[in-house]
Amino acid sequence: MKILKHGDPISKHIRATCNRCGCEFECLRDKEAKLISDQREGDFYSVDCPDCGKLVTIDYKLTI
Repeated sequence: MKILKHGDPISKHIRATCNRCGCEFECLRDKEAKLISDQREGDFYSVDCPDCGKLVTIDYKLTI
């Protein structure tokens, strides 16, 4: 078997929308977003909105 192009099973980018200003943006999973593990809330990514600076959280399950 010959592989012509390898796939990317987990995308390196995360899409998010800010609840305050409505900015839609894409950030890098490993460099711009921070993975937070919480017993009550579960795992999620946190990143600052590039327009207004508000903290935006993204559910980990939605990024898989």
